Amino acid sequence: DATIYPGAYDTPNDGIDQDCDGSDATSGGTGGTGPQYYSGSESLQLSLGGYYSGQYNCDMQFSIVGSPSAMVCPNCDYVFDMSITMDFTSVYDSNCSGLTSTMIVPYGFVNNYNSGGEQAILLYENGSWVPFAINNNLSYNMMDSVSFDGSSFNYSVGHLNYYAYSTSYGWGYFSNHWTGSGIAY
Repeated sequence: DATIYPGAYDTPNDGIDQDCDGSDATSGGTGGTGPQYYSGSESLQLSLGGYYSGQYNCDMQFSIVGSPSAMVCPNCDYVFDMSITMDFTSVYDSNCSGLTSTMIVPYGFVNNYNSGGEQAILLYENGSWVPFAINNNLSYNMMDSVSFDGSSFNYSVGHLNYYAYSTSYGWGYFSNHWTGSGIAY
């Protein structure tokens, strides 16, 4: 079986040891296979009706450090606590002022979300796991991509610089776009 070799992705709880480490991976928390620590960056671009494309209320940059989490996510392959710290070069107004403090957010990574083969990132918010980004979960003026291989991840979620009408802001360019990437260490 070409999918079974040292270093292969080990699908949790399927009874097969795909990575040849002597046991099947288990889902949830730190029981999954793969690196336990990550470092990288995230960014947020938010526009609430800018006059021109690229005019943002918030253009924020963050550094992230992921470490093992005590949180349990029954459907996740890996769970990390991401420490998210705003970079001093960030530009923001009151719409994003709540993101200026260092936060610790549990992230869950799922390799086969909804049994459709799509990778996903879940966040733990208000007592439950909620989808944040799902690879190929696309709708009008939206982008959603996730790539996670156990040693690195990249994601892009939200919408960016689309022209529309809002009852609160009138006509303008709207954005609410998050991106992130990290590598294991």
